[in-house]
Amino acid sequence: MRTRTNGPSVIINVASTAGLVPLEQAPVYSASKHAVVGYSRAIARKAKKDSVTVHCMCPAFTDTGLVRELKDALSKSTLQQVGIQEPSVVAKSIVRMMTIEEPLLVACTSGNPFKVLTRNKPKL
Repeated sequence: MRTRTNGPSVIINVASTAGLVPLEQAPVYSASKHAVVGYSRAIARKAKKDSVTVHCMCPAFTDTGLVRELKDALSKSTLQQVGIQEPSVVAKSIVRMMTIEEPLLVACTSGNPFKVLTRNKPKL
């Protein structure tokens, strides 16, 4: 990673809550999101040394084409419990992440748009 001369930078990787818990209805999707979470955690320490903060956003079901396709495969109780959030909820949480210098793993759900799961304090 290159250090930029104009101050600290932020990388926000977007995974999914399917990267935190398995989503049986979409195993390949879930595996790829687990990879994004793992990658974010793996590079956070090195990036911080280069004045780059790495965050990982894990939104729950969001009103997108993918969720609409999966809707029939998902149980109604799961959808009722978790809910389907508007994309603007995720966008606002991502904007909020941009101002935080400590690496975070954040879940975003309709009931809790900014739930910090871990604060990765890299040892410098």
